[in-house]
Amino acid sequence: MKNPPRPRRQPRPQQPSAPASPSSGSSIREASAAAPSAGAPAAPPAPALTAQPGEAPVAPSPVTSPSAHPSPTDAPSAARATRERLRRERYAGQGAQLAREARERKARGTRTEEQGRAIRRMRSPMGADDAADILGPREEAPQEARVERIEERLRARKRLSALHLASAVGAVVLGAVLVWVVFFSALFALSVEGIQINSPAENSPSEEVHTQVLPFVGTPLTRLSTAEVEERIESIPQVKDATVSKRWPNGVEVTFSLRTPVLVTQVDGAFVTVDEDGIELARLDQRPSGLPLVLFPDGVESREQNTRGVNTAWAALSEELRGRVESMTVANHQLTIALQDGRQVRWGTLTDEALKARVLEVLVNQREAKIYDVSSPTSPVTSG
Repeated sequence: MKNPPRPRRQPRPQQPSAPASPSSGSSIREASAAAPSAGAPAAPPAPALTAQPGEAPVAPSPVTSPSAHPSPTDAPSAARATRERLRRERYAGQGAQLAREARERKARGTRTEEQGRAIRRMRSPMGADDAADILGPREEAPQEARVERIEERLRARKRLSALHLASAVGAVVLGAVLVWVVFFSALFALSVEGIQINSPAENSPSEEVHTQVLPFVGTPLTRLSTAEVEERIESIPQVKDATVSKRWPNGVEVTFSLRTPVLVTQVDGAFVTVDEDGIELARLDQRPSGLPLVLFPDGVESREQNTRGVNTAWAALSEELRGRVESMTVANHQLTIALQDGRQVRWGTLTDEALKARVLEVLVNQREAKIYDVSSPTSPVTSG
């Protein structure tokens, strides 16, 4: 509801100045002439004027001082005051008219260029009186309008609360859907076609590796444990280590390396290939060529503990000595080598392999004996 225009305030009427009497000038001259000079005795008061019968009473002429009349220096101040008063009256009239036009234009939704200039002019600093003249008095809105505004605010708050609640519920639902899609749906699940096996050799157990990965088919990659898959693949005796990499959206890549046999042993009458960690790789009916035959009377534990040392001692022997070796036996952590011609080498503990190998080669080539003891390589002993 727009406030009605305030009626323009009427300018204050100026007080009329008292007309100067014709005798004021002569009275001033008479007063100045009658004023005693410095040091002279005061003149007696002038006699009162009495009116003749039938005439109007004559008022005595007031004696005015020269200071009662404005001086030439007060003229600019009076002119400025007059101009300021006229400017306020002009702005008050124009402001009230333009305010009414602005309210009408605003109701119609339009604004004229003149109104824009008036608004810009009204933005300039002005006094409180001018603002009151232009804008009019402040009036309280009717009770119905206030109630309507309060109800509108309440409805806006309810709409905002409902919007916030809907946004929160939508965010929770969207998050739940995303979690289900990423972690539980088949969108990122491992498929059989997505399993890629990188075989290091033609005779590698690729089929066994593929079989170990199959139990994980259908598991989303987001929940697939590559460490668990690698552990299952490394449980294959021939596989030394394995690496599993995820290939999105639903595949894995498997890379593995094979164990290398370093010696042959006998278990229950069969030849068993063993790697450097003492792990049994394969059982064969015939002894494979190129690998030393090592016997472990103390069992599997002794084999796992001493295989690496036996392999080091075997590697330290020259090609000539390797060709003479029939078999090797490890008992109580002591190595004994049996040569093909019936001679025997007491190697001792699995230490100082390089020095023992050089001493043994010298003894075998220079001395004929049944037993060569190089357990103490600095003081070897031969017998027989």
